Amino acid sequence: MQEKKNRPSEKQKSEALEELLDLICGRLQAYSGKTNYSDSRISLEMGKDASYLSKLYAKLFVPSLQGLCDICDYFGVSVVEFLHPAGQIEQAMHSVLQETEILLLLQLIQDCPQAVSQNLRSLLILYEQKNHRIL
Repeated sequence: MQEKKNRPSEKQKSEALEELLDLICGRLQAYSGKTNYSDSRISLEMGKDASYLSKLYAKLFVPSLQGLCDICDYFGVSVVEFLHPAGQIEQAMHSVLQETEILLLLQLIQDCPQAVSQNLRSLLILYEQKNHRIL
């Protein structure tokens, strides 16, 4: 008998789908709220039936990938921009860049300790202690 490898349960799938629908509906409401148009008008302008957004808000269906792209095209944003609140991606990238820069400086300290000032070394040691790392 072959063992299932980390497959999500039906309950986990259902919860993930519910979260996805909540996210899509929340972002859709945020974008449509910036217009003065009704949901039916937006639906029609996207080339859908007039009740498309109402049905989506009621979670009567999950939009297809093409449907999600149509929504994003209507509001003039990418799928990534639509699914992530403004600034969230930039903040995550900034954190990653900061972490990478710090790790590179740590490597420099380890490789060339004589080239690094004592002040920089002290700051990086504090950073390491804060994050429970050992130099």
